[in-house]
Amino acid sequence: MALHPASAQPATVSDAGVQVVLKLGILPYLSPRTLFKRWEPLRAALQERLGRPVQFRTAPDYTTFSQRVAAHEYDVALSTSHLGRLAQVDAGLTPLARPVKPLYGVVIAQDPQIQTLADLSGRSVALPDPLAIVSLMGEELLRQAGLEPGLNPEIIHFPGHRAAALGVRVGQADAAIISRFAFGFLPPADKAHLRVIGQTQEIPSPVLLLAAPQLSEGEQSALQRAILTFCNETAAGKRFMQGFGYASMGVPSAEEMASLDHFLPATRQLLSAKNP
Repeated sequence: MALHPASAQPATVSDAGVQVVLKLGILPYLSPRTLFKRWEPLRAALQERLGRPVQFRTAPDYTTFSQRVAAHEYDVALSTSHLGRLAQVDAGLTPLARPVKPLYGVVIAQDPQIQTLADLSGRSVALPDPLAIVSLMGEELLRQAGLEPGLNPEIIHFPGHRAAALGVRVGQADAAIISRFAFGFLPPADKAHLRVIGQTQEIPSPVLLLAAPQLSEGEQSALQRAILTFCNETAAGKRFMQGFGYASMGVPSAEEMASLDHFLPATRQLLSAKNP
């Protein structure tokens, strides 16, 4: 939802006169070193524009990250769209911005005998982390094709999208479902042997930036303006966005957020299973 400028000034200084650090939590989809390097331009821009220190935070895995987001341990969180929607609904976070680039998954195979989703019956399918939105969309696609993911076909989870694709190349799985972005970035030598045989539904964006409720309305408005201005109106910000393959940054609508709701029951179930 869009935020409007408020008259209150952001509380950047504590009662003791010390600048308050803004904690920016990043979903651990890469190693901490790689994550922080890739998102450093945004961190630096926010620090300069907000006039307060901004520090990175992350977690060892998706589940721990989601728990920390729900506990408001981060002032700002970069999360996947469905985990972000869950944080909005269950923990009161406010969506601020998201890249303007829809996400969908592609079904890839190497065996020439696999031409359609029906051909995956009795086979194995590689997916990324169970909590990844592409995994949820992929299993939904298989069910729509009359299959029973987990039973027929067998589901094998890999650490990431590229690992899932390479699992097909080396014969560890018969097919894989990965994001279209990941497929585009596969090494040409591997991509040349893989064919796209299907596609999942599309969601508005792969990730969301959200503000935790401890930030005032004035702080959230200033933060949103800083994100949008940097990403859309500066040369450095445009280069930053292009590095991810994004054209621009926009504000998620209520309709976009609501479109993610049907993923929430499965997401809650997965999080509960990992933390009984």
